[in-house]
Amino acid sequence: DRRRGGVFYTPPGVAAVLVALALPDDEPVDGSTVVCDPAMGGGVFLVAAAQRLHRLGLGVADCVGAVRGCDVDPAAVVVARLSLAWWAWAVSGELVRPDVDAVRRGDGLALPGADGPPAGPVTAVVGNPPFLGQLRGVTARSAALRARLQERFGDAAKGYADTAVVFLLAATELVGPGGRVVLVQPRSEEHT
Repeated sequence: DRRRGGVFYTPPGVAAVLVALALPDDEPVDGSTVVCDPAMGGGVFLVAAAQRLHRLGLGVADCVGAVRGCDVDPAAVVVARLSLAWWAWAVSGELVRPDVDAVRRGDGLALPGADGPPAGPVTAVVGNPPFLGQLRGVTARSAALRARLQERFGDAAKGYADTAVVFLLAATELVGPGGRVVLVQPRSEEHT
């Protein structure tokens, strides 16, 4: 099931390094800073973003309020919300829950809004989207999904482009001017 869904659980240390690339020390953060993971799984990148924002000077409630994410797996959404609330409690002793619309069930490849990621623009998009190579039958997109993605992204989503690359395209639509996109991407199958 994990392989079919492109699910890989990113270690917290890796998430922290990638979030640091998206939110460098020399750039100030404030109440307008927003970080999004459009395929958040259990929320490891959201927690890493909250930790980073706290280290850069934001209060715990502001850190939790600054993260956004979605996932198609409703169980993962529950885990992500609990992970953020647990982090906030561990740091401050306060119960701070993420807004249910900010960390929610949704398709990261859908248009931002009701069925997709929370609407942007955001300061940074971080994450480890599902790797779904199109050369394997078990991970190949359905005809309906191929058509939907080609309608939205044109020729860039055509053919054998891994779904993780399509998430990269979607991320560029979420991030605001001057923002950053830091997403794990698969290596070409010819190099594995």
